[in-house]
Amino acid sequence: MRERGLIANCLAAASGVRRQAIANVLTGATWPNQLTIASLEAALDADLRPGRRP
Repeated sequence: MRERGLIANCLAAASGVRRQAIANVLTGATWPNQLTIASLEAALDADLRPGRRP
């Protein structure tokens, strides 16, 4: 988010993931499921799963 200058509200709108869910993931309060990760990756055009092979 920081690299792209996005705030949680903008990422929520772009990804379809609720802002509160994004905030919970960022604070470590919850782990995202695969659908959430895929949605955030698409919105950010980034790989969010470390160690995953292309």
